[in-house]
Amino acid sequence: MRLIQGFSTGSEWGGAVLTAGEYAPPSKRGLYWSLPQVGVPAGLLLATIAILGVSQLSKDQFMSWEWRVPFLISVVLVAIGLSIRLKLEKTLSLVNVKATKSEAKVPLLTAITTYPKQILLTTGSMISTGAYRCIANTYSST
Repeated sequence: MRLIQGFSTGSEWGGAVLTAGEYAPPSKRGLYWSLPQVGVPAGLLLATIAILGVSQLSKDQFMSWEWRVPFLISVVLVAIGLSIRLKLEKTLSLVNVKATKSEAKVPLLTAITTYPKQILLTTGSMISTGAYRCIANTYSST
């Protein structure tokens, strides 16, 4: 389940970044692109607060039912995210691509052959920051 959660979170994060940038006014794209970056730390903070709140009762209560409360509360966040996503209209750039029929047949292959250096640099930088974060989180929680 953690693997599924990790893959879904990664894809949702990427989609959130792209969506924020595509819907941003040109003069505020940097700001809009930065907002999804706040999601992970905000989520960790909310999770810590939720666990702190539910762990105030006895261990028996926590183990029997209380640990489910944060998961039930998260349903509200899922509903908010889903309602936002369902209300979004297609961006102007996507409409233009569809209208001109300039869609790539295999977009991933087109990206790799067109921007190999940028993809390798970006992947390397994300692996390095991700590895640091995972190591820091692992050793700070022990």
